[in-house]
Amino acid sequence: MFQQEYQEEINRVRHRARRPKAPTMNWAQQ
Repeated sequence: MFQQEYQEEINRVRHRARRPKAPTMNWAQQ
């Protein structure tokens, strides 16, 4: 179940930040 949430977070961050400079693990650093 953790993987599902992880993928959802990545999708959200990816959709929210369309900048190629933004890291995919940005949400983890928050």
